[in-house]
Amino acid sequence: MACKECKNEGIADGYLCDKCLIKTKEYKIAVITKIYDGDKLFGGNRYDELIEITYNEIKTRAKESNQTIKHIIKSYDLKSIKGGKDFYKEQKGVVFNIGEILIVDPYFEREIIGHGRKPSKWGVEYEIFNSNELEKAIKCALIATEKSIG
Repeated sequence: MACKECKNEGIADGYLCDKCLIKTKEYKIAVITKIYDGDKLFGGNRYDELIEITYNEIKTRAKESNQTIKHIIKSYDLKSIKGGKDFYKEQKGVVFNIGEILIVDPYFEREIIGHGRKPSKWGVEYEIFNSNELEKAIKCALIATEKSIG
């Protein structure tokens, strides 16, 4: 198993590694055009995120806002970490934004640069362009953004 261009091992035969995709311009460009946020069918465009908050941060916030520590914990729906003094908060993070442009591999349409996000996994619509269609992709991103802000 190796990259068909540079012979880098760890890449399945017949595929290019990310570096060679960029070098040979065989990558694709994805533009996020629509988001189904919270849609039951598509699952939305949000991921679960845990924010850790120390007791000292809560104490500081309580002091600054002239509130009790108990009030801060309750109002922010903070949960204790294994009965200790540190806490966490559950929230949803946004995966994609409308008009976002991604460089993706042509095989699985997974982001090459960045976090490796895959638009088809999330509740979004997107358009794919060849690497030589950057101008078209930018125009598409601008149109999608303009539509989203009304």
